[in-house]
Amino acid sequence: MNTLSELILSMNKEEIRHYKLYTGRFGDNEERKDVALFDFLKKEGIEADEEDIFQQLYATDDKNAYYRLKNRLQQELGCALSLLHIDKNDTNNLLWILSLYEILRAKEKWELAHYFLRKAEKKALEIENLELLDLIYAKFILLSNEVMDINPEIYISKRDENAVKLNKTRNIDQVLAALNYRIKVSQNFARQDKNLLKIVDKTLKEFSTDNSIKNNKTFQTKVYRLISQTLVQRHSFEELEKFMLDTYDQFESNNWFEKANHDTKLQMLVYIINAKHFNSNFQEALQYASILGKEITRFDNLFYDKYLFFYYNSLVANYAKLNFAKAIESLDAFEALMRKRKNNYYDQFIYLNRATLSYERGKFNDGIRALVKFYLNDSFQKADAAFQLKIEVTELIMQYESKDFASTKKRIEQVRKKHLTRLKQSGFYREAKVIHFIEQMMITPLKEKDAALYKEIQSFVNKKISAAEEDGEIKKYRTWLAPKVGIRVDSLKG
Repeated sequence: MNTLSELILSMNKEEIRHYKLYTGRFGDNEERKDVALFDFLKKEGIEADEEDIFQQLYATDDKNAYYRLKNRLQQELGCALSLLHIDKNDTNNLLWILSLYEILRAKEKWELAHYFLRKAEKKALEIENLELLDLIYAKFILLSNEVMDINPEIYISKRDENAVKLNKTRNIDQVLAALNYRIKVSQNFARQDKNLLKIVDKTLKEFSTDNSIKNNKTFQTKVYRLISQTLVQRHSFEELEKFMLDTYDQFESNNWFEKANHDTKLQMLVYIINAKHFNSNFQEALQYASILGKEITRFDNLFYDKYLFFYYNSLVANYAKLNFAKAIESLDAFEALMRKRKNNYYDQFIYLNRATLSYERGKFNDGIRALVKFYLNDSFQKADAAFQLKIEVTELIMQYESKDFASTKKRIEQVRKKHLTRLKQSGFYREAKVIHFIEQMMITPLKEKDAALYKEIQSFVNKKISAAEEDGEIKKYRTWLAPKVGIRVDSLKG
């Protein structure tokens, strides 16, 4: 690893500007080799030819000067970054105060050192940094030998109290670290989700010396985040639903929910709603959506703006499976709310849902019109080209279903021209195949079961695909094609 190059490439514009100002702080206008080296490495990156840089900087064969220059530059960058970020992070600020204490202690300026140590204690208590607080109390005890105003017994007692909290925190962190590692290396985990909580219990027994941790709110919150994210990544939604319901009930029964962790409560509700939706428990998902709608108004709308979208998304997604009129009503309400707030950020959600709801009701032309409006919107223009392609393929499906084959052929030509290179890439094989199927189905209707096209589509539909990949499709291609070739949608496997 080229540490210096990695360090330089990690710097943003503000950090680079600050470094340049830092190096010129003495008003030295002479060309500096360290700045020149910085510019070389910034321009050429990890693949920089150091031999070439050396030749440009030095008219000698002795590289010792060049190595000293690299070390000096790395040190200068460290100093510049430290100074810039002192007040941008609470822990950095605390460490800076402690460094001032050490400087003054070394100079035997005991009262000044005592002043900065008190500031450090206040800061550590404020940000709940128990490890540095332990170090600070140790320094108070040592400084009591020089400052008569310091009663070491007070700080010995404080250190003992802090040690109890610190030990519990360390236990939590080590159990979580071990748990996270075991989940990552468990090769068969995807097929054994039911054993996940057993992994938690086993890890807790092996690595924890504190039996109360299992019923600790902080620990359970961190476990909830780790396991829920893991289950989502694995698409294990049945296990996610059960786990989230148990966790939510545990927090409720223990009265662990409060203003300080209200964000966590809302997160849990979103997880429950999404899991129930994926498990086709739409009515139950709507019941929890109703709870979410009430909870986002609590504590003077503390997280209202953050979770408003999730609330309406849950209404639209679940009503779309049960009651189209209610789904459209919810979408209209959300759009009106966003227009009133002059917020166009969620236009993508509104247009796409209008299009898909129209499709599901067989109103293909209405769906196409919704997508055309989306195409004119800034959010579409700024969207990733791959996402644009998936939307345009969805439009082609609607065009085909509308039986307007002339318009369908024209749009196929436009889409192919726009995404010519992309459609040849393996990552967009499915989009290319769907366009091919649409084109062929307009020529050869799917009537003959033994026909080549019929069999080709059957093969495409029956081919296994990861849930993550299929979830990225606006209108799932297999779900659309399956009934056309006599395959039941509920029989499709991932």
